[in-house]
Amino acid sequence: MASTPESTRLPVLLRVARHERVHKVFIIHDRQPPNGSSKEFRVLTKENRDGTLELLGYNYEFDGSHEHQSNVLRSPSVPPATLVPIIRSLVAQTHTDVKQMQAIDLTELRTRLDQADLLAQHDLLDAFEFE
Repeated sequence: MASTPESTRLPVLLRVARHERVHKVFIIHDRQPPNGSSKEFRVLTKENRDGTLELLGYNYEFDGSHEHQSNVLRSPSVPPATLVPIIRSLVAQTHTDVKQMQAIDLTELRTRLDQADLLAQHDLLDAFEFE
């Protein structure tokens, strides 16, 4: 995903407040995206101050020049123990398997700056808004 100018940023972002941290990012890759485009289902998660997780999931497609989001799902407060069953269910619903999923664990990084750096390395920083 290439960086986009401010005026064309993706419309749906996961906002991460000052005392929150990014938890994990899951990317379920499409088996055969049409016309060589990049198509995937993304699940972004963050740790809320109360210990629950906020989830933001959406279909993401990059057609070579434009980014598109669709089928946006947001859950503001999910118990951490339900994350793995939710991801397994999404893998089943997308008719893919775990081998087509990429998981990026940001829980071990000490600072939000370290988290932002790793997200940038995976071209995912534009999906977040850090306060």
